[in-house]
Amino acid sequence: SFPTRRSSDLSTGELASRLQSDCIKLGDVLSLNVNIVLRQLLQAAGGLAFVWRLNQRLGLVVLVGVLLRTAVSAVYSTLSRRNAKAQTDALALCADVAEQGLSLVSTVRAHGTEDFEGARYSARLDPLLDLQTQQGALYGGVRVVNGALNTMLVSLVLALGGALAAAGVLPRTDLTAFVLYTEFVSSASADVADQWTRVQEALGSAAEVFSLLERGEAEVAAEAKRGGPAATLTAADDDDTPCPISSKQIGRA
Repeated sequence: SFPTRRSSDLSTGELASRLQSDCIKLGDVLSLNVNIVLRQLLQAAGGLAFVWRLNQRLGLVVLVGVLLRTAVSAVYSTLSRRNAKAQTDALALCADVAEQGLSLVSTVRAHGTEDFEGARYSARLDPLLDLQTQQGALYGGVRVVNGALNTMLVSLVLALGGALAAAGVLPRTDLTAFVLYTEFVSSASADVADQWTRVQEALGSAAEVFSLLERGEAEVAAEAKRGGPAATLTAADDDDTPCPISSKQIGRA
């Protein structure tokens, strides 16, 4: 369970944003994106094995192309994870400002500070807009690079395969099959890269939640070693039994 004492340094709006938005993203990844990654990874591996069996030299070209795309995708996923974490932090701050304004709406209206609260919320939204713009530009750049790599790969396979077919080393029917399976491998590897990036974005969004849970578990373990009241409370919550807290412990609390 989420440690209550760790929520004391977070506002209500920020904590609600962390637990709702971040955890939903992580749940969607576990139920959908991981499944697609594994399926497309198997398809890419099977396609690579088939093209390698057709011709090892051309199969090596396809393998190099896949490795280049993997390197580009690794850089992109790392940058996307950082950007997603920054977006989550900015969104949590926006939720904090909105929660403060809505919870004190009577006071805000009484003092006539609606414009000030609106400007304060807009100021929190500006960094989030900038981060989303950066993510869009990064996505567009990666799509251009991956498209260029795919075009270069197919062109190189056609050029080398045509030379081998002209020399009588590779049958023309095998060259046609090789081009088709090259497209198959390229498409599967692109899907793996896209879905893996989404996984990294979700992990970046939920990084603060993981951090809070880890710190909470560390504090509970430390209290358990000292035999403090937190250990008694945690054990009682886990067992769903009444918590045996003495009056002395309540007095110390």
